[in-house]
This record gives sequence, structure tokens and C-alpha cells, in this order.
Amino acid sequence: MTAAHRVDNDGLKLALFEEGAGPDVLFVHGLGSAAEIWDDVVADLADRYRCWRLDLRGHGASDRADRYLQSGYASDVAAALNHIGRPAVAVGHSLGGSAITGVASEGHPLLHAVYIMDSTLVRRPGAQATTTGVFVRIAEMLHEYQAAGRPVDDYVAWLASQPYPGGVTVGEAFTPERLRGRAESLSLVDVGAIEATIAGYPDEPPRAPAFVVPTRVAGADPALGGSFTDGQLAGVLEHTPGLEFRRFEGVGHPMMMVQGFREPIVADLVEFLDRMSGPLPQRRTVASHD
Repeated sequence: MTAAHRVDNDGLKLALFEEGAGPDVLFVHGLGSAAEIWDDVVADLADRYRCWRLDLRGHGASDRADRYLQSGYASDVAAALNHIGRPAVAVGHSLGGSAITGVASEGHPLLHAVYIMDSTLVRRPGAQATTTGVFVRIAEMLHEYQAAGRPVDDYVAWLASQPYPGGVTVGEAFTPERLRGRAESLSLVDVGAIEATIAGYPDEPPRAPAFVVPTRVAGADPALGGSFTDGQLAGVLEHTPGLEFRRFEGVGHPMMMVQGFREPIVADLVEFLDRMSGPLPQRRTVASHD
């Protein structure tokens, strides 16, 4: 059974969903998604882990914000950890991984370990996400569809028609469940969150990530639009030499939403979670890098 919580973060109400029993795992979605992205993963894990799924500000059932910054998303993750109140492994995809990185770099006392799926972790001044073109199309669609009150089926049809790397469409690449779930999430997202990413967060200085807890990054295939490139890996290893890294060839940035890839990705996650479910590892001492 899923329990729904409302978490206060400086006046913003965040949706946090709890399911299962065992060591705590916090799941954080990517840009334009919501807690539903983790439904299949939680179904696999809830028999041995207490799974928490967070809707970031402006997404899903959480409140919209006046503005969207990386630091704001990180504070959402910190608020969720504080609400859980016990050491937890944080798992994040894309924007969710970036948000967790902000918390990990600050050394949150309840962050036990980190598993990140294909996030852009090293931002450079003025740099925009490699998927900016995708987000521009999404923002244009949202302005039209949300203003007209279009039904979710229209979002499904639009999303299914979009190109996916490798010469197929998103409708051909995604599982039917995740296609509809992603479309439902897009129908709810604040377009301002998408536009902040397109702009590249110009009001925030880039910061190199430095993890003080055990961390694994699962990267998608750069040839299929993966965000965590070899350059990203080198930038993170400069400050976190003990980082674990796995590359999943043949799958693009959406990773577990793509047909045929949920099982190997979840298997890798489970191996990491099982290893991290013991006593807290000793934290590394890492200098701050701005």
C-alpha cells in the first residue's frame, strides 16, 4: 500500500510517496517526469526496501515555485531526507541526480549513498543541456496543450510521435506504461521548470560535484543522447576518485523507460543497494570546489 505524505519546504508543499518496508531508498525523477517514473522499479524493490518517491517542485503533485534553480531542487531532496528521518540511499535520474548531487556535496547527515542515472553533473558557465532541442519542443507543446486543457491522450500521441535516437519514435522505444506515465507527468509539469533548464540556470554559478558517500553513476549511451559523457566522468573523477561507474550501451537518456532495459538497470541498482544496506560507510572528506 502506498502512503502519501506532504513535506513542507520553506512554504512549498512537496508530494512524497512511501511504499514497502526495509532500508530506506529515496527516488527522485528527472525534468518533466514525476514519481510515477519509478512505479516499475518500486514494484521490484518494495518487498525488501522502504521506497520513497519524491515529486520535485513544479512536478507531479508538488507545488509550483516562483522560479526554478538547481539549489531549489537540491533543497527539495534535503527536505525529503529530513522527513524520512533515517539514513537513506538516494536514487536519481537526470535532473533528480543533479538535485541529489547538490545535497551530497553538502554532506547531508542522512544521505547514506547515491545512485545516479545519466545526469549532467558538471555544469559549465553558460552551458546548456545537450537535450535543449528536446526541451524547446516540449515547452512549445506545453504552452499550447496546457492552455487548451488538452486530455492526457493528446500528450500520449504527441510524445509517441517524437523522434528517439536510432531512427525510431519514442512510441516505438518506450514501454507502453512509461509512455503514458511520462505523458501524464508532462501534462502536470510547470512549463517554467522546463524553460529554466533551457536557459541553463544563468543565475547560479556552476559547481563541481564532490561526493562524500559511496556513489555509483549509471550512464546511458552517448551515441544515443546519453548525458553523462566521458567528459562528465572525467570532471567528476577529478573531485571524487572513488566514484563507481557503469555504462549501459544501446540505451539513451530515458534509460529504464526504454523497452528491454529496465531489467539490467534495476539489477545493477539492486546490487548497489544490497551492498549499501549495511552499516554506514565512513564518509570521505572532500574540499569544496566552486
